[in-house]
Amino acid sequence: MTSPALWEIYRVVSMPLLVTYRGRPIKRRIKVPSGLKLLFYHPQPFIPGDVLEVTEAEWREHGEIRFLTPDQMPDLWALAARTRWF
Repeated sequence: MTSPALWEIYRVVSMPLLVTYRGRPIKRRIKVPSGLKLLFYHPQPFIPGDVLEVTEAEWREHGEIRFLTPDQMPDLWALAARTRWF
């Protein structure tokens, strides 16, 4: 059995990330020569989302990475439906 201090470290390290670009949730970020390729969540599960390539400067200006506790994490598909660009 682990000590409470070790469990607390594991809980903090395993906090989920909410990664967004202009408010839209991102499923995956891929480094490409021109910057980053962003794969977004689709409002419905198991359907590929939109893909957007951005420069590093655009990512620094509009991208956001937040550490949240599991109970703070929003429903990513619902968030994708609310922030859909087109």
